[in-house]
Amino acid sequence: MTFDIYKLYFQTPLHLSRGKLNTYSDSDDTLHSDTIKSALYATALSIYEKAELPDNFLNCFRVSSAFPFEGDLLWFPRPMSYQPDPGAALRKEIKKLDFLPQPFFEELLGNPKCNWKKLLDENDKIRQPKVFEEYMTQRVQIEQEDARSTPFYIVKHYPSKLGENGLYFMVKHDGSDPHFLPRMNGLLKLLGENGIGLQRGLGNGQFVHRHQRIELALPADGNAALSLSLYSPGETELPLLDLTKSCYQFIQRGGWISSPENEAAISLRKKGLYMFTEGSVFKTTEALELNGRIVDVAPDNTVLPVNSQMEHEIWRDGSIFLLPIKI
Repeated sequence: MTFDIYKLYFQTPLHLSRGKLNTYSDSDDTLHSDTIKSALYATALSIYEKAELPDNFLNCFRVSSAFPFEGDLLWFPRPMSYQPDPGAALRKEIKKLDFLPQPFFEELLGNPKCNWKKLLDENDKIRQPKVFEEYMTQRVQIEQEDARSTPFYIVKHYPSKLGENGLYFMVKHDGSDPHFLPRMNGLLKLLGENGIGLQRGLGNGQFVHRHQRIELALPADGNAALSLSLYSPGETELPLLDLTKSCYQFIQRGGWISSPENEAAISLRKKGLYMFTEGSVFKTTEALELNGRIVDVAPDNTVLPVNSQMEHEIWRDGSIFLLPIKI
């Protein structure tokens, strides 16, 4: 099956917020699908009037979370259903297995007993992609009232090989927007110039992008759904999930509002939302009938200051980007 992907070649350091207070010294390791979708939507609103965008702009496409690539080699998240037991000697190595190279990943989609030994290098080690180097730097916060200085530390991910490695995400679109691909290229060009993540005003998170199409071998007899994105099921989907036969983890998503329509709201926090993580595998009662939902996480106006009232929705995308998998 053919997929559109966008490779992001980072030119400057990247810091990804965990959505919690006072956590600059701890950067998230994953650029999640909801962050990508929100950044694209906010960028679109900074360019277009709402009337210029398709009515279903948020719903006409889905994105995966961003995963590493090294040159032409794409890496995919390990499905949580894949839990090989190599014995005590290599158990620690298997615990490091977060990503799978594309050839092994494609084989695993159709063969749940795929031999883990194919992942070992010549030193019997599990190799994982390394596209960033992590460094901690010190900053100082100056209080406005008394000019008191408070030092703090921030962790940033620095690109390891400029122009060679980076992060990519996959896109599915329903075809209702005839200008979708040119529009996406324009949005990513501006987003790359402005940056993604925290401290964009200091030049962080800037990238150049490249659009490609890839072929991914998918099993015709898949009996479960693998999520490559964060996923928030709607009420009608919950009965479809057989969680006793599924493998999954949760993550709480929160963070601050980034609103081009209301600059006074940028210091406000979104409502928290628990979501299924990338790599979760769901056994369903219906064949892959999962969609997810887009949730309004705007804070309740009843608890906000009068001059900080929210006059529009704040969306968090929990649509699932799924692939069939055999378990």
